[in-house]
Amino acid sequence: MRYTGIIAVLFLALTVTVTGQTRDSRDQAVDTLLREIGIRTFDRSVEAVNFDLPLLDGTRSVLNDHRGSFVFLNFWATWCPPCREEMPAMEELQRSLADLPFTILAVSVQEDPATVSRFIDQYGFTFPILL
Repeated sequence: MRYTGIIAVLFLALTVTVTGQTRDSRDQAVDTLLREIGIRTFDRSVEAVNFDLPLLDGTRSVLNDHRGSFVFLNFWATWCPPCREEMPAMEELQRSLADLPFTILAVSVQEDPATVSRFIDQYGFTFPILL
């Protein structure tokens, strides 16, 4: 698997859980995989601040909807060279962890939805794109 550039721009890898919730073997499997590729995870669950943002498709994404999953939260822009470089590795990571409680939420920062849509369509990324 290729994960070039994914670690340099990782802002947050966290578990969205109720404080004190027990982690099961699937959580441990995700944690192990992330640590193997150099992504630091927290030793215990961290209560994240909830947010509700529009998705590129017009629906909404609420962080609490991912409660109990590992969430890779990434802030990016189409004009950002490191962002453009890391996106294929993020797609590969999302696909390789599809059977585990893991998701990528990519938040496009201050860009026109049409510009973001053209970029995503051009490269065929399938992880959620938030605006």
